[in-house]
Amino acid sequence: MNGPITISYWYRMDAATPAGTFPGIMRLGSQSATTGANVGWGFFRTGNMVYKRGNNQPSLFAAMNVGQWYHLALRWDGNTTGNNTLAFLNGNQVTFAAVNGWSNCTATTVFELGRMDAFDTATLDEAMFRMAHANTSDARFGTVTALAAVHMPGDVTLLAKHVVLTELIDAEAATVLQGYWVVRQYCSATSVRDANRQQTCAALADVLATKGTSLLDVSVGLMLGELVGWSPERVQAVSDERDAMMQIGVKSQPEPRHAWSCDALGKTTRDLTELGQYGEVGSLRRALRQSGESVAELARRQREALAAFNAAAAASAAASAP
Repeated sequence: MNGPITISYWYRMDAATPAGTFPGIMRLGSQSATTGANVGWGFFRTGNMVYKRGNNQPSLFAAMNVGQWYHLALRWDGNTTGNNTLAFLNGNQVTFAAVNGWSNCTATTVFELGRMDAFDTATLDEAMFRMAHANTSDARFGTVTALAAVHMPGDVTLLAKHVVLTELIDAEAATVLQGYWVVRQYCSATSVRDANRQQTCAALADVLATKGTSLLDVSVGLMLGELVGWSPERVQAVSDERDAMMQIGVKSQPEPRHAWSCDALGKTTRDLTELGQYGEVGSLRRALRQSGESVAELARRQREALAAFNAAAAASAAASAP
């Protein structure tokens, strides 16, 4: 960073700058050191954007509004004397005195983008953008459980193995829930009104619904798809397959009176091993193909069963009400 350089970027504040704070959006090294091996530079905001080198704060850009996009550019010509830096805001040159530019930077640390600003979602935007362009959504749900099933000592009883594996799969399920909550908050009904956010969330919906490996992936993808304007036909198709897979999962469960039989315990162990190998969606799609039943019929039965369950729960709640 000690030669001619131009930095150009778009920026939008997601929240006002709290009093007494100086959130930064990018930096290299220290913005307060003046000697030593960590003299750096960066940008931070105080309601407007400020460029800082070491402990020198040459100038600042004009005030910015929350929720509005701005284009900022800064160019240093490599000279160490005179008026060597030009700055622009939305294409208009900004008065900017920066004698000695970046010539005194000594830091060779990692360049940081977004980490310093706890009041903006720059890092979250980056994560969601990468996820929206992923080849798959795979939290590896069931992997640990499957590994445990394969490597369980041979002298462990079937009942003990069942208990261990069901505890493990419950723990795995709990660990992945937080990530879906973040996605749901990021792609809220309000936030998708922004064209850029809507584009990212539409891509996220597609990845989760069509490339996900769990029923939760598909369900969250379906929810996002409805928010970003999927056609009724696409919503119905994804919903039908999800509900059909859920019905296949229900059908595979043993009857309550046989739940603790050796056959039932053995099947659960095999199912959990397969879950880790193919993923939840992969396993259920295999079972769906093997069933020979139609997606539409299985989906219908799942919805009827869910409606009956909800009706029974509501009746029980009403009966027990004071």
